[in-house]
Amino acid sequence: MPTAAEHSGLATNAPHAQRVSELVQRIAADLSMIIEREVRVLSCDVRRAAERAAGAGVVHIALKQAYRHGEVVAHGCLLVPLPDALTLAGFFLMLPNDVVEAQRSLSTVDAVTKDALLEVASFVAGSVGNALAGGGPSSVEVRSASCQGLRPGALPALAHEPGNDWWIARANIKVHTFAAADVLLLLPSLVDAVL
Repeated sequence: MPTAAEHSGLATNAPHAQRVSELVQRIAADLSMIIEREVRVLSCDVRRAAERAAGAGVVHIALKQAYRHGEVVAHGCLLVPLPDALTLAGFFLMLPNDVVEAQRSLSTVDAVTKDALLEVASFVAGSVGNALAGGGPSSVEVRSASCQGLRPGALPALAHEPGNDWWIARANIKVHTFAAADVLLLLPSLVDAVL
């Protein structure tokens, strides 16, 4: 159920919402390639929102992106629950399944895992950038803008201009054989130029 800050946007912006949903599928497919394990999107709900969204229930890692369209810069992120972020980092480091499974219960992130998360964040930004690449004057450049750990329910720190909306995709994903989890993709309305 959308929060008061969210509104459907699906009726008037159905093609845009469909593109955002396809973008989530693209990120999952690209992540599958780099971790050599399946990342499957089980469901995806795309909404237009006036405010940022937060991950509930557990600590989340925000894999941040900076979007540039001409001289305008805006920020977005992929919010991933900590166990799943640790899973992606572990498989990125080519750790065996049993080690990754043990790491999923950790509540702190060591330096090696932080570096791996930064690499995953960079890869996600590249995936989004490739999907949004249109070339010409309407192109949007995307680069990684680091990572941020967030308490349950905490909003990611993202630079944002008042009055601009967000595209928020709430996706239920399954990484390898682990339990499904909800991730959130927050895209600034700046991407409307290429959706």
